[in-house]
Amino acid sequence: MWLSRGCALLLALLPAVACAADLPDDPRLAQPIALTAVSQPLQQVLAQLSQAAGVKLTVAEPVGGLGVTASARACPLRDLMAALAAVAELEWERGEDGSYHLPAPTIDPPLMETERLTGKLLAACPSWMRPTPGAAPPRTDTGALADTIYTALSPEQRDSIEEGREVAFRDLPPAARRAVLECQRAGPRSDAAKALNPWWRVPLDSLGIRASRLRGEPSWSGAVRSRPTGVAQPGTRPAFREWRGVAHFLPGAGSGGVAGPLFSGSLARKALELSGESGASLVMPDSASRLDADEPKGETPAARLASLIPVGWRERYGWRQSGSVWWLARRSSEGEPVESPELARCRRLLEGMLPPEYHPLLAMAPLARRRAVASLGARLFRTLSPREVKGGVAVLAVAELPEEQRERLYTLLQTDMVAQLWSAIERGLGADLASGSVGRWFDGPGVSDDLGYPSSLFLRVGETRTGIAVPRSSPVILRLLAARDPVLEQRVDFAARDEPLADVIARLSTIIGAPVAAQEPEREVRLTGDFGQQPVRLLMHWIERRTRLQWSRRGGGYALAAPTPAETVTADWPRALAALLRETPEAAQRPSEGSPQPLALTAGELAALRAGGVALNRLSPAIQERVRSLIQYGIRRDTRQAERDSQILNRLQEVRLRLNDSKDERGYSYTALIIEVPGGARYGMILLDSD
Repeated sequence: MWLSRGCALLLALLPAVACAADLPDDPRLAQPIALTAVSQPLQQVLAQLSQAAGVKLTVAEPVGGLGVTASARACPLRDLMAALAAVAELEWERGEDGSYHLPAPTIDPPLMETERLTGKLLAACPSWMRPTPGAAPPRTDTGALADTIYTALSPEQRDSIEEGREVAFRDLPPAARRAVLECQRAGPRSDAAKALNPWWRVPLDSLGIRASRLRGEPSWSGAVRSRPTGVAQPGTRPAFREWRGVAHFLPGAGSGGVAGPLFSGSLARKALELSGESGASLVMPDSASRLDADEPKGETPAARLASLIPVGWRERYGWRQSGSVWWLARRSSEGEPVESPELARCRRLLEGMLPPEYHPLLAMAPLARRRAVASLGARLFRTLSPREVKGGVAVLAVAELPEEQRERLYTLLQTDMVAQLWSAIERGLGADLASGSVGRWFDGPGVSDDLGYPSSLFLRVGETRTGIAVPRSSPVILRLLAARDPVLEQRVDFAARDEPLADVIARLSTIIGAPVAAQEPEREVRLTGDFGQQPVRLLMHWIERRTRLQWSRRGGGYALAAPTPAETVTADWPRALAALLRETPEAAQRPSEGSPQPLALTAGELAALRAGGVALNRLSPAIQERVRSLIQYGIRRDTRQAERDSQILNRLQEVRLRLNDSKDERGYSYTALIIEVPGGARYGMILLDSD
């Protein structure tokens, strides 16, 4: 499509952490500074510091939008600068005029003919990853693979992972090893197919970009015309509804890797409160600020800060100190590839096929690579007109852009394709499975709010844990106890050596500070186990497995008794669903044929629903049937939520409905139907046509 052209290359490869000791001996950096920033872009925080200290501090454009929360009182400027650089994973450079700048890696490769570039990348893929040109990304049933892993384990290995330990990969049965390998390859294989069959390979008149602003910073995303109508006429603007947004996000000038609602969790709020109480200075990125916080515990500021991090995230995040400032960082570079011989061979192969300007991109760390691509987006964004940058034009049709801008856009898209494919190859070839182990999550964000079972098996390689999937054949864990019960989340040290069940139950009652009663099992049970800093939930699950009894909540205490029949907790959800929908179990498990069409409501029905609290049986039979079909569609769409959704179906007579009027990010109004069970599950939002 395009002819090659040569371009200059500028690259900065930066270390992951900048320390105060790395900054020059500048007396201006010793002055005490006060700072408060709540979810502000890094460039705004540095502008605030520059004004207060009289020292010019700047950051490269692609990283300036990185969200930061900070608090400091009479803190040396040097320490704050070091913490901010560490959070951004950049390093300060001093200018000749005495200013300081945080640069980002940049790259400027030549534009290539797309088909030729795609052919080179396809040839460099490992054979198991190589996608079929034009084919959709393959789907892998990771749930079935997880089931293969779990059922292939010996009884001793199953006990081991169910009680919080891990099984070395080399000790797994051959069938389980093959399933783990396939699980590891599923994601990279799909990512490679997406990279080499990109959404932007459409006729020129069908491609556009959406200009918008994210947290006040210019940014944009891709769009494809849903109904191509030929080349747009000069001076005309396509209707917004003709364009379909695509999942891929094109980095703009404010790209900092932050997405989603800002400051919605409690970690940043509680950390700022603790900073105000203790006087401790702190800096944290928005990616962590949005986490829900635990309650602070401990005598020292360091201990109290550490206790705020949710239990399930403490393997990923930890506080570090730069001088007098605490900053929150990832404990490990999650997903960082291992330098295997196969990966090195693949890099050499790619370097031999691609122009030399691409070689530094392949050597970058994942975060630096994303920022290098973002720099190309920033450069393109600077060429847009002021009206376009402000978002005055909903969609810019690429066919209308000047040729220079189109070339820059395609250079960006091609570079991003190379970066995505290389990231997929690193994921697929960079894991040393021989040194890995398989275990299960018992806490953290992967736990169901409704039933309390861990979300998946995981594979650990070095310090990195990656999820596999939920094994269908593994038992539900503490299914009658809430997953988010604070009592079950607390971590304890517990050891038993051939102790009778009664003694273990008495000790457990003391640990959780609540009455605990246990039914004596048919045979005598003596327990031996060792749990160091593990959640109480895992300890109780261990007791369940060893006694074959089941926990339930009884008032303010806990009871251990004979198991509850599965149908009581809707474990057999397809049968329950079939009974409600008057379908066979086989029909209940058929894939959905597509999303239900919008529901038409009369003015009277709209008014009643907006008032809220309408019982389902007060509405017309047609609407009742549509509610059933809407929930059925949701269950078919996402089987991971099937148990929750079937609970709603089992309690339809208790359901209360209400309407919510809202606007999306484009300003379009819509009405949402909220389906709730009092004191129970909430289905979510279903879009309605209220015209």
